[in-house]
Amino acid sequence: MARSEEDIREYHRRYYQEHKEHLLARMEVYRKENAERIAANRRYNRKRKKALGGLTNPNIK
Repeated sequence: MARSEEDIREYHRRYYQEHKEHLLARMEVYRKENAERIAANRRYNRKRKKALGGLTNPNIK
């Protein structure tokens, strides 16, 4: 039995919606478990970016 285009679209929309919800739930758990490390990395990267200044942009001469 051939599915109509609308049925296929509905299937994909529903599948990806469920997948997205699952991924968001996993990311929430990950963020809670690793909040301290994530914050430390953010601080480290911010300092590193400031120290490098314009050196990372090849268009600046």
